Amino acid sequence: HPNIVRYYDRIIDRTNTTLYIVMEYCEGGDLASVISKGTKERQYLDEEFVLRVMTQLTLALKECHRRSDGGHTVLHRDLKPANV
Repeated sequence: HPNIVRYYDRIIDRTNTTLYIVMEYCEGGDLASVISKGTKERQYLDEEFVLRVMTQLTLALKECHRRSDGGHTVLHRDLKPANV
């Protein structure tokens, strides 16, 4: 789905119990950075931009739920601007 970041692999470092996740690079950064930059520059986010982001997020969540099979439920544990 075009609104879902691709997951490629995971690396487990058992020496310091760290999990690394290898994902697709998304140019432009995360939504939290965009919001922070606008706040620092005292600029509101353009309404068209906000609607586009919310539409893309909604479509991505809809696709996640569509892909879940009958026995598994999608659980959103960390949905926040820093992860969008």
